Amino acid sequence: MKVFVGIMWPGVDQSKSSVGFSIRTVFEQILIAKIFMKTVLEQEDLSNIWGTSRQLISKIVRKWCPRWGEESSFSH
Repeated sequence: MKVFVGIMWPGVDQSKSSVGFSIRTVFEQILIAKIFMKTVLEQEDLSNIWGTSRQLISKIVRKWCPRWGEESSFSH
């Protein structure tokens, strides 16, 4: 998946956290958004799994789900 993310968003440093997401790496944020889109898990479930607040999960989902949507034509 890290290779896929590197191809889709080549300028994204996956080892560092984005501004405003101090406890998650960019790769983890992208993964959280993908899990949210592809499973029946709710944001509350993801917050329990990842040990963080639902508000942070919501912020991550709002940031990364649209980016996945922009790139969806490449994933088919």
